Amino acid sequence: MSATFAMMCCSLRVAVHSVDPRLPVLSLKTLTSHRDSTTSLWAVTLAAKLFVAFGLIAGMLATAGVYGLRAYIVTLRRREIGIRMALGGTRGNILGQLLREGSWMAVTGLLVCTVLAVGLILVLQRPEMLYQVDTLDPLVFAVAPLLLASATAAASYIPAHRATRLDPTVVLRPE
Repeated sequence: MSATFAMMCCSLRVAVHSVDPRLPVLSLKTLTSHRDSTTSLWAVTLAAKLFVAFGLIAGMLATAGVYGLRAYIVTLRRREIGIRMALGGTRGNILGQLLREGSWMAVTGLLVCTVLAVGLILVLQRPEMLYQVDTLDPLVFAVAPLLLASATAAASYIPAHRATRLDPTVVLRPE
């Protein structure tokens, strides 16, 4: 306990006793120490941190899954991409086409997830399910799709960029 806090506690005791000497002042704590010693608030804080951690892990797994799917699709289409490049297709055109396909996949997934999230809101609107959180939080409904769309765009860009670096003579060579 610091010296200034001890002096403040002493002056608070004197101020309380000057108003009513019968009022007991049993313990004085800072708001931070009171918050940290409250177990119910500690449990809510721990649960919130766990949900954030699980959400980040789920986001990373989803991004890895999109990357794996897009890389697999591009690998299957190597021959087609080589033919397009041999016939005069530019790297920008091929990159744009592959990114449009990845964007279409992202938009479809986000629409389906938004519909499912709105359906889940109906279940979570019971008061015992959420603790001081609005079910229709506009910040969440704005930021989450933007984060997922940017992660999907990045996961789609890497395989598409690699596909534009293919040499058509190597890809079209008979095995």
